[in-house]
Amino acid sequence: MIKATNEERNIAAFWQQFKRQAT
Repeated sequence: MIKATNEERNIAAFWQQFKRQAT
């Protein structure tokens, strides 16, 4: 299992919020 880096987690959270607002 590959551990997600802090940056990757930040980007994932950013996209989740972005998609939420876009909807």
